[in-house]
Amino acid sequence: MDFITDRKPIRDLLGFADGELTAFKFGVTIIGNTTLLTRLGNNTHEIPKKQGFRAGFESDIDTGASDTCEIWQMSLPDRIQVGKILDLADSEPYHRFHYHDQHFKPHTAKFEDIRVEEVGGMINEWENANASTLRKLVDVLGDIIQAAKEVNGPCVVSYKGIGAGSLSVSAGEVPSLPTNMQSLFQQSADMEVDTPMEGIKTEGSIKEEVTEDKDAIMA
Repeated sequence: MDFITDRKPIRDLLGFADGELTAFKFGVTIIGNTTLLTRLGNNTHEIPKKQGFRAGFESDIDTGASDTCEIWQMSLPDRIQVGKILDLADSEPYHRFHYHDQHFKPHTAKFEDIRVEEVGGMINEWENANASTLRKLVDVLGDIIQAAKEVNGPCVVSYKGIGAGSLSVSAGEVPSLPTNMQSLFQQSADMEVDTPMEGIKTEGSIKEEVTEDKDAIMA
């Protein structure tokens, strides 16, 4: 089974497998041998707000700067736009937020020591340290696929957080691929040999096992 997803559904499920009690929901669509996990938010068509350290990092190291320089060397317009000139009153909060660790406003952080490091070993260490959680994640994904197949259509996976006890998989409207793109995934599935998944629990056992885990965590 192949997966197409952004990072949020997987991050939510990994947290769930690790015992986090944060509520979440996402969509699931199965087309042939491909499972699509779709982010469901209040408005998925808007650009997310700046959060975390990503925006600050991208402002300090721009991998596309060389391309921009080449364009600038071609010609200059007659009038050059200049940004607003800030006075002292405007610049004070900027410096106060911009040159500190920025745990309160991480997207305005200043990165002064940027270097390339080999992270392969760090990833292996993280995988070894979180092997148990990753195995639970694989089991949860397998159970979600089985439940989604029983729904036989687009469905929504949701967890209500503290006190919920289990994941809920139910039929629902989920943004999906255009019909012409879905046919490509279906053709690919028809060309492959469908190997049955072994050891997949029933929906009832999903809820029972997860409930026990959550009760143990909350105890």
